[in-house]
Amino acid sequence: MANKETGRDTFNPAINQENLVEKELLRLGVKGADLDYAASLYGRFKDKSPRHLSIGENFWPSALLTKEERERDLGIVEYAKDIKGNKKYLNTALSTILTVHPMDAGLGSSVSRLDYLKMNWLRTGRKGMPQNGAKGTDLYFEVGFPDLYYEVRFPSEDAKATKALISIMELKYLRLINEANNYEQVIINPVVNAESSKAVHDFFQITYLPHRLDRRDETVKKTYGEILSGNPKIVLSEQIAQNDLPTIDANTSQLTNDRKAPGGHGHIGSMILQEIADKTIGERDLHRVRAIYNGDGPNNTVSPEMVGFMVEEKAGIIMLSTTKTGVDIKGGIIGVEKLGDSDSQIYSAQLFELAQARKSKQESVFYNMGLDTDKLPEVFHSIHESGKQYFNTNVVLINETLLSPFLKNLKDNMGKEEFAKIITPDLIENEKEEEGRKFVQLEGALGSVILNLNRFVANNDEAMKQWKEISGSDQFLRIVNLNIDERTEFFTPIKYAFDFWMQAYSDHFAINPSTWRLENARPSHLPKVSDSLVQNPYYMDVQNVVEAFGHASTLEVDSLDIKGEVKLKDAVLRGKVEITSAHNGVFDLNSPVIKTSIGVTDSGKLLLENISIYISQDGEVTVKSL
Repeated sequence: MANKETGRDTFNPAINQENLVEKELLRLGVKGADLDYAASLYGRFKDKSPRHLSIGENFWPSALLTKEERERDLGIVEYAKDIKGNKKYLNTALSTILTVHPMDAGLGSSVSRLDYLKMNWLRTGRKGMPQNGAKGTDLYFEVGFPDLYYEVRFPSEDAKATKALISIMELKYLRLINEANNYEQVIINPVVNAESSKAVHDFFQITYLPHRLDRRDETVKKTYGEILSGNPKIVLSEQIAQNDLPTIDANTSQLTNDRKAPGGHGHIGSMILQEIADKTIGERDLHRVRAIYNGDGPNNTVSPEMVGFMVEEKAGIIMLSTTKTGVDIKGGIIGVEKLGDSDSQIYSAQLFELAQARKSKQESVFYNMGLDTDKLPEVFHSIHESGKQYFNTNVVLINETLLSPFLKNLKDNMGKEEFAKIITPDLIENEKEEEGRKFVQLEGALGSVILNLNRFVANNDEAMKQWKEISGSDQFLRIVNLNIDERTEFFTPIKYAFDFWMQAYSDHFAINPSTWRLENARPSHLPKVSDSLVQNPYYMDVQNVVEAFGHASTLEVDSLDIKGEVKLKDAVLRGKVEITSAHNGVFDLNSPVIKTSIGVTDSGKLLLENISIYISQDGEVTVKSL
């Protein structure tokens, strides 16, 4: 701003500070939407008074809310009751263009799998030396096919096979090909980064599964790239590349390239919203919806009914949640945050993550919220409702048709810096150490992007006015919840190696080769698994879990708590199972003497049913019934 007397620019601290950050990021090689995202997250870091959430103080999980509050403050809709099978929504999906963004950026280092890949590399048909790609390209299901499957498709005896190794990514694309006719068109716009780009690119060069299984020489064998490109219902678009960002030197609080790191799923959400804000959609264009979901969950996707619901009900954004179960450890619970003082209290949808629970020393409350348990603080007992805690699935639907003009107006009116702030997530204070130095990553969550934008729209009169003019609705965000029976159809997360083992090796799940969906053999049941098991470094390695559990039966186990390292290959687990091992090394419960003393099934398998086992340092085993 020019000074009238001197004609010189006066110092505006806020503007100059933002310009300095932008110049520094440009110097570090950050450009485009990455620049806006990094600058806004760095601003979050420099804010010395970040919001601190605490359950029962300023954050109220959905299980502590009344039915009326859940509907009013969260816009909650039950998929099974209100959406599934709705013919109107299915018909609307038929005239909708759906753009899908499977997120396969990064290696997924929390699931160690190199030894597993070495064991299976030749069977996968991949070339070169075994190496990590994306989780979706690296984890495989061995799928068996009945003879009838081959007789119908390949009427030749030499065409038959019994099993095939199918990666998670391949399962997702087989399902997408199967379901593309439910839409006007499906545009595939995968998200990758430098670490995963080659593996995702190479996937499209592998032979389409039905052609792999058909052994007849005269059959033309096509790749997935060729099959997708030849399908009039599908457009295979270019990859979205998520770049690594500078980090913050924890000692100096300055930006640096001495360590670079991904910006988290929040980076993807922010990039896509920026793209939509800069796009013009004609009034006569077909309905357009985008779906963002994790690429490493076999079933993680959306349904045509969800897409049709979004269009018909004029929702701006939909977050997909699921009723929290005992296996939901790593992720976020959904509730409302109290904003403002007692005179002007505002309630806004919010996520509460495990990291925040640890900061608030509320881990136990976080784990048990929404479950049928007496382990919650007494103050919550009278208002807590089991089965009503919503858990974030990281699946988001965006109504591009409505958001394109709405976000464009916001950006034009606010300016790009302020607009970037409202579509930037809260900073996840993920501190990493390298060569004796500590760095804070510029990282945020997808759910936080969505909820920050929703908070702004809901509490800004001008923004809400514009939204009503464009949509005719005063509800910007809707949360669609999957009950326990429905969750497996759209949400099968793989956060830990044990998750993958249970889906691919235990009897609790199986792939249906007609739909390419992972199906729960006991739909309303999922065992509660302790974090001491899934977060044990030994069990965070896929090959270790496969060797330790084999094809153990989990269909009838309600809770599994293992401390220490044990092997119980092919065991039958039932009821409540607790194992604590103080033994130095991995203790094998299948050794003949131990196995007999514990108990076996009629077929001779180790039986662990309502049992507590303690293994001493010298290998002595004590067994108690529970």
